[in-house]
Amino acid sequence: MFCWQVLAKVKTVLISATGFRGMAVIILQLLLWPQIALTANIQGLRHSTETGYTRLVFDIDRPTEYKIFTLDNPARLVLDIHQSKMETTIDLLALKNQQIKGLRYAVRDDVNLRVVLDLKRKVRSNSFLLKPNSKYGHRLVLDLYDIAELSDRSAEELEHNQPVATTEVSTQASTDTSTATSTETSTETSTETSTETSTETSTETSTAASTAASTAASTAASTAASTAASTEVSIAPPSQVVHNQDDNRPEDQLQIILFDRPLTIGGEYSFVPTYREDYGFDNHPDDSLTLAQSFQLEFFYQASQDMTLFAEGKFNYNSDLYLEAGNEHNEPAFARGKTWVQFDNLVTDGFGLRVGRQNFSDKREWWWAADLDAVRAYYETPHFLIEYAVAEEQGRVSTKGPVDPEEDNIRRQFVRAEWEWLRKNYLEFFVFDHQDHSSTPRENMIISSDKEDDVDADLTWLGVRAMGRIKHKKLGRFNYWLDTGYVHGQETIIDFDDVDAKSILVDTSEKFDVKGWGFDTGITWQTRLVWTPSFTLSYAQGSGDKNKNDNVNRSYQQPDIHNNNSKYRGVDSFKYYGEVLRPELSNIKIATMAIGFPLFNDSSIEFLYHNYRQMYAADRLRGDRLQINPNGESTDIGNEVNIVLGLEEWKHLELEFVLGLFKAGDAFGDNAGDIAKTAISKLNYNF
Repeated sequence: MFCWQVLAKVKTVLISATGFRGMAVIILQLLLWPQIALTANIQGLRHSTETGYTRLVFDIDRPTEYKIFTLDNPARLVLDIHQSKMETTIDLLALKNQQIKGLRYAVRDDVNLRVVLDLKRKVRSNSFLLKPNSKYGHRLVLDLYDIAELSDRSAEELEHNQPVATTEVSTQASTDTSTATSTETSTETSTETSTETSTETSTETSTAASTAASTAASTAASTAASTAASTEVSIAPPSQVVHNQDDNRPEDQLQIILFDRPLTIGGEYSFVPTYREDYGFDNHPDDSLTLAQSFQLEFFYQASQDMTLFAEGKFNYNSDLYLEAGNEHNEPAFARGKTWVQFDNLVTDGFGLRVGRQNFSDKREWWWAADLDAVRAYYETPHFLIEYAVAEEQGRVSTKGPVDPEEDNIRRQFVRAEWEWLRKNYLEFFVFDHQDHSSTPRENMIISSDKEDDVDADLTWLGVRAMGRIKHKKLGRFNYWLDTGYVHGQETIIDFDDVDAKSILVDTSEKFDVKGWGFDTGITWQTRLVWTPSFTLSYAQGSGDKNKNDNVNRSYQQPDIHNNNSKYRGVDSFKYYGEVLRPELSNIKIATMAIGFPLFNDSSIEFLYHNYRQMYAADRLRGDRLQINPNGESTDIGNEVNIVLGLEEWKHLELEFVLGLFKAGDAFGDNAGDIAKTAISKLNYNF
C-alpha cells in the first residue's frame, strides 16, 4: 500500500505545480504501469503439519497484497491474493492433514486468485509475507491453529504468531528465521518451522474472530456466486500416508485433469551399488559388488472429495557386477507396487477404509515395513488414531516367479493405536498376529526345492511405544524413544537335505512353544553448540533361550516384516543395528553411540558405534548378514562402526553414502579380530 500512497502524492504535486493535467496523467500512468502490469505468480506450495497446527507456504515471485476471511457451514478459509495466478501444480501425494479437508482455487475478475480451504473444523489463522533468503524467494505464509491447540502452545511459541486481522494485510515482509519444509515427519528430521518469526509492522488485533465473522457474513453471497461461476480445481488429500517413509516427491509433479479431477503422475529411479568384503572372514570366497536398479511409476487420482486411487508399477534390475565365487547373473523383473483405493469419512468424519496393496511402516520400522495386499480400516481425530488391517498375498508380486513359499498362505493382522498425550509426545500400542496356514510336510517326505519353507509359525506380538521430544531453552532438544515387545505362540522348525537339483528331503520337523521379550530405548540430544552436533545413546536387548532342551524357545524374535531402519537427526535413514551385521533383536544386547552434524541446507553426516553381545552363548545369530556362525562358547559378538552421509541439496536428486566395518569378537574363535566391510551408494531421482 505504501507505493500507491507515494504515487498519489506525486500526482497531486505534479498537477498543482505545473497545471498541465494531461502531462501529469501521462507521467502517472507511466509510473503506475509496472504496478499494474506485474502479476504475482504462485510458483509453489509447501506445507508442514503438526498436531493441531498447519503451515502453508506459497512461493511467489514478488510481494503482493492479500486478504483472508472465514466462512461457516461448512467451515472454510478463503485467501484472496491480489493480481496473481497459479503457475504450479499442488503436491497431492505429500499433503496429509487433520485440519484441511480439501483445497480449491479459481481466478476471479481475470486478475485475482481465490484459494478456498475446506476445513474439517474451525481454525484460527495467522499470515505474513517473507522476503527472499538464500534458498527461497518471496513467500506468503499461512498458519492454521486448532482453537483448542492454542491453549497448549506456550507464550514463547505464540509471541510472533498472533492472529492478524482478516482485513487487507500490509505487504511489508518479515524476517525468515527458519526453513519452511514441505514434509515434516514424526521424527522431526527437518528444520523446525512452527516458530518462524514474523516482524511485520501491520496493525494486529485480538478481534480476528469477530472480524472474520463480520467479513464472512457480508461477503458470503457474493463469494458463493463468484466461486460457483469460476472454473475450479478441487483437491482433497488422503488421510493416510501414500509413500514409504523415505520416499520424497517434488512439488512440481506432472498433473493432468481427468474428468474434472487432477491426476498426478510421478515416480522414482534408484541406483544402488553395494560392495561387501570378507562377510565370511577368510573362510569363504564371498566378496561381491552388486547393482540394484529400480524404476517406479505412480498415478494418484482424487476421484472425489472422499475417494482416492493410487497405482504403482515397478521394474527392477538386479545384477552381479563381481562375485568372488563366480557365477554372476542378472535378474530383471516387473513387479506390482502399491495399488489401492481409499474411502475417507465413511459413516462419520475421521473413519476411512483402504483396500489393495499398500505399505505398512511404523515410525522406526521396528515392528513392520512391507507392502502387502490388505484391507485396512482406521479412525483418526486430532490426537488419536486407531487402525486395524488384515493382509494376505493374493497372487504373484513380480515376474520372477510365484509367491515365495515363506509368504504363501500367511495371514497377518495388525492393530495400532496412537495417542498424542502431550504435544509432540506419543504413546503407541501394537498387536501383530502371524498365522501360517500352509501345510507342514512330514519327515522323510520329498518335495520340490521351490517349495522349501523351513519355518511354520503361529505367533502373536504385543507391544507399547513411548516416543517424543522435550525442549530446553538452553540445552536444546531431546528426542527419546522406548519400544517394548512380547511374543508368544508356536513355531515348527524344518530341516531339509538335498536330493537332486530340483528336489529336497524333509529331514527333521520339530515344534516349539515361543515366549520372548525385547526392548529398545534411546535418546538423541540436539545441542546448541558450535556446528549444532547431535549425540545419541541407545540400548536394545532381546531375550535369549538358556535351556535348549525343554521345547520352549524363550528367545525374542521380531515380526518377520520388520526392517530396523530409521534416522536420528540426519536427513537419511539407516540400519540402526548396524549396516554390516544387521542382526535381528534376538538373544542379543546392542549398545549404540552416535554423533551427527548437519551440512549445508539439507544434508548431514553421522558416525555410529555398535557393541554386540549375546545374552547366552549360542552357535547362531538370528537374521544377521555374515556368512559364518559364532562358536557358541563366548557371548562377545564384536563391534561395528558406520558412517552415513546424506546429501539432499537438490530438487529431484538424493544421494546417500554408507560405510561399515564390523570387527569380530571372541565368539568367532580363531576369526576374532577379523573385519567385514561394506560400502553402499544410493542415488534416487524423484519426479
